Amino acid sequence: MVRWRNWLENFSHYSDEAVLGLGQTYSQHPEFAKFFEKYDAAFPEFFTRAIEHYCTNKK
Repeated sequence: MVRWRNWLENFSHYSDEAVLGLGQTYSQHPEFAKFFEKYDAAFPEFFTRAIEHYCTNKK
């Protein structure tokens, strides 16, 4: 997740709250979910949960 967050920061600075919102979008917005489902049907939900875990447990 750190590598993904660093990549994301190339475009703009995002607060943890914004990153959490983006993570929720990956599984809740139909177009985002459809894009990630190409890799695995469970990936959108997994990615969202991974982002939530990263944001709440980072040190």
